[in-house]
Amino acid sequence: MSTLLRTRRPVSRGVSARCTVCGTIIPRGQRYQRDTLVEGRDLWDWCTCEACEPLLGIYMADADGEAEEFTVDDLDGWAMDLMADGGTEWPVPFLITCWRERRGEPSLAEAEARAKAITEHYQRRDAARRGRAS
Repeated sequence: MSTLLRTRRPVSRGVSARCTVCGTIIPRGQRYQRDTLVEGRDLWDWCTCEACEPLLGIYMADADGEAEEFTVDDLDGWAMDLMADGGTEWPVPFLITCWRERRGEPSLAEAEARAKAITEHYQRRDAARRGRAS
């Protein structure tokens, strides 16, 4: 389990500070969060740009304290699950759109169409299974 050593909010010089969540270089002059963590002999920084901070905060709140350890892939899976659910108590569609665009991924409409197709596939599969079980 990793341990948080410190949290800072430096101003980016626009050179090497890269957001761990979306992967973009944080623009010069923008404040960002830099958490320094340690696990065993490994030491690393987790940087979060201003655009990703709200999404990360919502992810942590949605996890109800169960997300002590997570990766960027966990965040991506969570975002896709929210889109697949269609309705959510969290106001995230705009944040997810911005996040996906910053990562150079498909638009929200494309991602929603994919999530809808996946959801329909599982609904048909479940209906077929229920039909065989009867």
